[in-house]
Amino acid sequence: IDEFASIIGQYGHAAADGLLAAACNRVNAVTRRTDWVVRNGADDFVVLILGTTEEGMETVAEKILAQLRSPPFHVDRFDIPVTGSVGLCLYPSEIEGEPTVELLLHLADKALEAARAAGGNCLFIADSDMVPEP
Repeated sequence: IDEFASIIGQYGHAAADGLLAAACNRVNAVTRRTDWVVRNGADDFVVLILGTTEEGMETVAEKILAQLRSPPFHVDRFDIPVTGSVGLCLYPSEIEGEPTVELLLHLADKALEAARAAGGNCLFIADSDMVPEP
């Protein structure tokens, strides 16, 4: 969720917590029963999508972004507009070798940072340039 600290500052922790629960419901609404959606930090979720292509992964990510954007979340007495950023990491990919879970999460996080650096409300796909030096 983009600018989550600002949401907490403007609406308070209780509303932000309600927003996270509602956001998780919206993400679950556009994923399959076989996909995994887990919270990973204050304002991040990890979505594990098995058995798809890069195009399929991008389609799900676009659906997630659309779910977060519209309509605003109604939490407590507030209507809270939200956007999100998505960092994607596909395996297998051009990344050499058998990547670890830690590496895949690192790459997704680097892609998320790139999406947020681009202004948010978008997705970015990890590439081999994001692999850390040994």
